[in-house]
Amino acid sequence: VMRAHGYYEGWISVEVEPGEAGQRALVTVTVAPGRAFRLTRHDFALAPTSLAEALPAVRDKTFGSPVDATAEAAAILDAETLAVGALKVAGFPYARATGRDAVADLEAATITVTTQIDTGPRLTFGDLAIEGATGIDTAYLRTYQPWQKGQLVDSRKLAAYQRSLMGTNLFSAGTVLLS
Repeated sequence: VMRAHGYYEGWISVEVEPGEAGQRALVTVTVAPGRAFRLTRHDFALAPTSLAEALPAVRDKTFGSPVDATAEAAAILDAETLAVGALKVAGFPYARATGRDAVADLEAATITVTTQIDTGPRLTFGDLAIEGATGIDTAYLRTYQPWQKGQLVDSRKLAAYQRSLMGTNLFSAGTVLLS
């Protein structure tokens, strides 16, 4: 728990003094968190597409990592989620974080983190195929399509299309998928 909040030198001790017959024991827990470690850098290593190529407008962005602040694990994980999300709306629908390396400098009480992300291929929207919509005019269903053929795949547009189709009340269930 202490490490998740940026304290990597902390220690905990527990002392138990047994109680006399029939009495409760006395338990003393001592927590010494030590120094808070500061995140000095959070890099995103993308493959097979580089960050500069995948997201040129944000190549120096940390996606909200707590750089120059306490190395809070939750904020670092949130930044990874935001980075993957940015890729999913920029034509990389299969992007996923695959790991991270953290290096601590015990003398300086600092940490650097490198997050590895597999971008997957960059994809564009192709022709829309509608399956299982028996008795419904597919031309009508296409009027809800929020993208044009050839545009970069954007996961938000897929979700919006699914919401729009479900909002017609023509379906009891449905899924919009890439294939």
